[in-house]
Amino acid sequence: MTLEFKLRFNTLIISIFLLFGFFAYGQSEPREITEIDFANWRVLMQVDGPSNWRASINAVKPLNSKWTIRMGLSPLFSFYQVKSGKDFPIQYSSFESLNKSKSFGVEFSLGTEYHILQQSKVDPYIFFGSGFGISNQRSYRETNYEYRVADLFGLLARSSESTWKGAPKLSFNPFLGFGVNYFFHPRLAIGVEYSIGPGMALIKGSSKQEEVIQETFENGDVQIEHIEEERSTNSFNLDIVQNVGLHFIYIVKGRNKE
Repeated sequence: MTLEFKLRFNTLIISIFLLFGFFAYGQSEPREITEIDFANWRVLMQVDGPSNWRASINAVKPLNSKWTIRMGLSPLFSFYQVKSGKDFPIQYSSFESLNKSKSFGVEFSLGTEYHILQQSKVDPYIFFGSGFGISNQRSYRETNYEYRVADLFGLLARSSESTWKGAPKLSFNPFLGFGVNYFFHPRLAIGVEYSIGPGMALIKGSSKQEEVIQETFENGDVQIEHIEEERSTNSFNLDIVQNVGLHFIYIVKGRNKE
């Protein structure tokens, strides 16, 4: 069993336990709460992962007592930085590097929910839909190589700075899942849900890399070289995406209890 499969399997098991516990807890209290206005717009704020860690804000509109439509917006952003260095006493040299990478974009989602119970404090449902996203990636790399003693060509130091701008990435992620909400207030609820589906990504366009190399020699000469390279990128990726979502619901307009 691979590590990737274990992570996905664990995600499913955790989701089932969360949903079962949530549902069982809610069943221990009275189900009917007539003061909740199930017909009005809801604002749903959610955090989900681990396949794609992200936060989203959603507008949910009930169509009738069973069906709702959910429209969501998620910012896509990631960043990492790694700095490393090493000395080589035998070669009388040292090496340092700095790597940075970030990606940014946005994803829109549209889905439908089918709610199993009516006018209930415990609100289990199934849902399906899809997400549509666009993002871009940038990276930066800096290296420094220094010699304590000049090499055969008289080179004392070599440094480089490189920037890379990736082609746009388009994503399409259909999903299917199940969840449960618990209304602890006429206008407020918390919930958990599990979703699974294929994750498709298309990277198409041109990527550009620029690099500046500087070499310093024992006699004091400095040579600087500029390199620019542009490539056409066309790739398609397919994966299975699983996520567990925790969310908070606010009903925009609720009835006041008499």
